[in-house]
Amino acid sequence: MTEPVGLRPLTVARVLHAALTIGPFLIAGIMWFVLRGRLVVSALNGTPGYALYGLTALGLAFGAWWRSEIPGRSGGEESSEYWRRVLPRVFALYALLEGVAVLGTLVALLAGKPVTALAILLVYATQMLLYSPSRLAGD
Repeated sequence: MTEPVGLRPLTVARVLHAALTIGPFLIAGIMWFVLRGRLVVSALNGTPGYALYGLTALGLAFGAWWRSEIPGRSGGEESSEYWRRVLPRVFALYALLEGVAVLGTLVALLAGKPVTALAILLVYATQMLLYSPSRLAGD
């Protein structure tokens, strides 16, 4: 079978993984620089903030479950065929994790809680390391 012209699916997965892993850290760094740890939205220290933290935790937990729904590469399957088959699911997983990480980090920084933002980013970074393209494929 001839390979189609364009980017290989594995290359797309690697670029997506790198870009979506770095994104929340860049956003948090910019917010930290702008806010300098000040409390901006005091309402986020109450029920609305905790509800948004809960949504963040739920999203990260759902991402862990979603990972179990992405199959590894079978023995005789070529890499390009595998990545063509699973790339939409992998993209959805990465986008979900990035979205909830950005949400939780922004809420924490706007509430003046940089330690909470750091904890969210550490959980996110751990998940993204565990769900790298090479680990997903079982290489």
